[in-house]
Amino acid sequence: MSAPSAVHLDALNQLPNRTLLFDRLSQGIRQMTLEQSPLAVFYLNIDGLKKINEQHGHFSGDCVLQETARRLIAEPRENDTVARFGSDEFVVISRRG
Repeated sequence: MSAPSAVHLDALNQLPNRTLLFDRLSQGIRQMTLEQSPLAVFYLNIDGLKKINEQHGHFSGDCVLQETARRLIAEPRENDTVARFGSDEFVVISRRG
């Protein structure tokens, strides 16, 4: 997999954005179909981020998002994709390579 260009990365945490996520998901589905290989998709939502932003400011909320991203990619596998899906949402695509 080639390195994504800046246009396909989330500005806050440099994870793949929604556009690149959908591309990687299409690739994973295609591979799953052709090779009968497993594919898992995980959707994660950070509860309470709005409250953190309201009580402690957006800088604190951004820190929570950055730390979440850092932990999600701490031990990546070659064929996994961790992407920022929305304001407080992440998606992990895990496929066997």
